[in-house]
Amino acid sequence: MLVKLLIFLALFYGFTYKLNYKKLETKLKCGRFVGAFLSSITIFSPQITYDNNAMFVVFFPFFFFIGFIVGFIYRAVKPYKEIIQEEIKVEERVEDTFVIEKEHFVLAKEAAIGIVAFILIGVGIVLIIFKHAN
Repeated sequence: MLVKLLIFLALFYGFTYKLNYKKLETKLKCGRFVGAFLSSITIFSPQITYDNNAMFVVFFPFFFFIGFIVGFIYRAVKPYKEIIQEEIKVEERVEDTFVIEKEHFVLAKEAAIGIVAFILIGVGIVLIIFKHAN
């Protein structure tokens, strides 16, 4: 039993190398994790003995494929929380950007009208001064 446990741990670790259980955000990572667990657990099957390791060759890929499909579909149906929250934050930032850009546009428009009015008043005063000087 201890030998099978060590084999299970080695297989599972080998297939889930550089995967974090708490961050299975993509469909492929989730499928690989579930497939690795399901296929590695087949080592505890009573049909697999030291005499009959050929069953392992049949069971292992079959259960990895089943687990991969289950994990892939699970992540497709239920997206990762942090990805959903990140998408919401991006949408909020885009909306905030539009609001800020609109506010900047309004301020720039008011400033431009003020500058044009100031220039026109200045030109009017200069023309009045030149007209009275002649």
